[in-house]
Amino acid sequence: MLGGKLKLVFLVSFSIFLASCATLINVPDSTVADKTLKSDIVKNIGYYESSIGGSCNPEIINTEVVAFDQVKVKEIWTVNRNGKEINYIVELIPDPQGGTDVSVTLK
Repeated sequence: MLGGKLKLVFLVSFSIFLASCATLINVPDSTVADKTLKSDIVKNIGYYESSIGGSCNPEIINTEVVAFDQVKVKEIWTVNRNGKEINYIVELIPDPQGGTDVSVTLK
């Protein structure tokens, strides 16, 4: 029984943590991402940043489109991590069935 209560406490705590990381912050306009994609990208960066002791709501200080073709868009998103600029490679790949697949990797 104790295991079930512990799991419930963990799930509730984790849900609160995720909700606290769900805030959309200001993103520079030099991206092709719409509001929804910006939010998804910020969440992905925030999950990684928080896993290494950074903020789950990272400060995005720059975005830059570095490649654009019919297959995908590649951008560099720069985060302020405690005064240090950290770059993420963001790839936006249109899905033939609708929507956009997003890949976020630390550069």
